[in-house]
Amino acid sequence: MQNWDIRLASQVEAPELAIAPDKRLPFGWRAIPVQASGGAATGLYWKADADEWTGTSARLRVTVALDVREEKRIEVLLTESKTAVGELDIRYAYVFQPFELLLDQAAATAALREGLSLRMTKGEQPLWLFFEPAAPQPSTLYVPHLLLDSGVAQEGRLDAGAGSAAARQPHPQPQSQLQPGETEARREAFLTRMLSYDSIQEYSWMGGCVLDGLLALTRCASLPAGMAPQATIEAQLALFYDAHGGLRYENPRSEPMDGRVCNIEMTLPFAIVAQVWPDHPSLAVALDFWLGRAEADEENVIQDGDTLSAEGSYTIAYPLAVLARLRADGELAELAGGSYWRDGID
Repeated sequence: MQNWDIRLASQVEAPELAIAPDKRLPFGWRAIPVQASGGAATGLYWKADADEWTGTSARLRVTVALDVREEKRIEVLLTESKTAVGELDIRYAYVFQPFELLLDQAAATAALREGLSLRMTKGEQPLWLFFEPAAPQPSTLYVPHLLLDSGVAQEGRLDAGAGSAAARQPHPQPQSQLQPGETEARREAFLTRMLSYDSIQEYSWMGGCVLDGLLALTRCASLPAGMAPQATIEAQLALFYDAHGGLRYENPRSEPMDGRVCNIEMTLPFAIVAQVWPDHPSLAVALDFWLGRAEADEENVIQDGDTLSAEGSYTIAYPLAVLARLRADGELAELAGGSYWRDGID
């Protein structure tokens, strides 16, 4: 089985740009811009000895830090020679979405020596990419990095980076048979990645789905030693709250929405909050939103404007049902299983 080595970019050279005043990066984390078409390039550099690397390929990985509402193309060049090694095709990307570019041996070796430059060739707005070295290991998606094929095949071993790479192969080749130990190694690699900050998504239906998956893992009796999904849930949720339990997040357009609910699809995470922290003050914010929408409609329908959303069956009905059960509240149970469920399936 192939082993991999993750090399985080140790230095960047980026234009000095300000984020639009109505936008915000999540968690106060740092990011670097790639200027709109025609602007200066953004440079990535590595403190690594290219002569010591004996692999055959690598992947450049970057993660979007601010909502993208257009189609962008990012040319990737070797910094010194200005040789193009590929292009990132980024279209309407959401925050926390990773992108990668496969590099052959020659390009990867040169990248370690020279660095890489990112230059936008299509797009009207800057592209913001995470550069947050403080994100704790094993998280690696918040710093641009090279995932290097180490050139060493090791039976039964697959590190966290390799697990992530396997999940994003552009043209995966079918394998007739897994090698001894490979199934367990792949499982452990997936869990290592899942139980880290690398699985964070927006405080929305996307983040709620991830958190619900982590919650399911808390009931898994066969996790490898040392893996703690409950701790991961609490660590991820804590990023979205201030010291007093106030909700602090951005909507899908990267606009701050602190202390309030932006739409019906962002309330799914409250189902997990209720099960992990049943007395958390933010649950009152969610309840006020749901009950206010229901009271404003003659049929007690909870919806956004004139939009009927099937997703509401889980983004609203599920957290309502959880709270109804925890609080033994018949009215909440009726709201969860009656009026909105009808709305969701009509």
